[in-house]
Amino acid sequence: MASQPMSVILHGGAGKLQTQHVKRKLPFLRKALDAAWEQLCDGKPGEFAVAAALRVMEGCEFFNAGFGGYPNINGVVLLDIGLMRGTRDFVSLLNVRRVKYPSAIVLDMLCHHRTLMTIWTHELMEQVNQAPLFIRERYGWVRSHEDLIAPYVKKLMQERKALEVSQDGGTHGTVGCVVRDANGKLFSGTSTGGVSFKYNGRIGDTPIIGSGVFADDDVCALSTTGHGESFLLSMLSGYIIDAMRQAQRKQEKVFEKSPKKLTKLLRDEIDE
Repeated sequence: MASQPMSVILHGGAGKLQTQHVKRKLPFLRKALDAAWEQLCDGKPGEFAVAAALRVMEGCEFFNAGFGGYPNINGVVLLDIGLMRGTRDFVSLLNVRRVKYPSAIVLDMLCHHRTLMTIWTHELMEQVNQAPLFIRERYGWVRSHEDLIAPYVKKLMQERKALEVSQDGGTHGTVGCVVRDANGKLFSGTSTGGVSFKYNGRIGDTPIIGSGVFADDDVCALSTTGHGESFLLSMLSGYIIDAMRQAQRKQEKVFEKSPKKLTKLLRDEIDE
């Protein structure tokens, strides 16, 4: 089978950014891009590339994911993540605690061909706590909730500038990545700490299939960043997925033949 053109797209947050904050983020975005390409060039399936990119950004305190995740109203960092294959296999974990790299966990679960959306239970947390050292290190296990609050996040919290989407340039940002691998298969992943000072247990769009994350080899792959409740209430991703599906049913290669059609479809739906 001939190798297909490979692609990697990633994001590190929505909103208006100050130049200083862009300079903090860009080196890690480049590292995340390189990490994804390294996996693809080694012949790995696309989910490994997506997870590799997410891991880099989850380990950086300047993104609202993993180690940079915002604490909730009780001062606890609760992370949400979704990882999906174009075959429609997926794993979504909600309210993950005490790990820096939830992307490593969902990758392991997806590799066992599990399709699952679940709350991060105390039982799951204890399984990681009792796992061998190499697994705990791979997941970025920390000993306490306080250890997961990054210095930069503490500073934002003290200044009350911690917002998922803001207009003052202080945006932190959910992270995501979509990939097309050498087999032409699609993959997507989105990881977040959610909005700052959120209600305990609050879930946004990030881990929701067809909202914050989606992949279908016959349609598209997407990953969103922004205000979760707005994505959920507008069903923005769902409308875009449906519009793309309908267009492709009428003409299979429509977006290849008319690339601007996709741009217009996205723009019109966002404006709506």
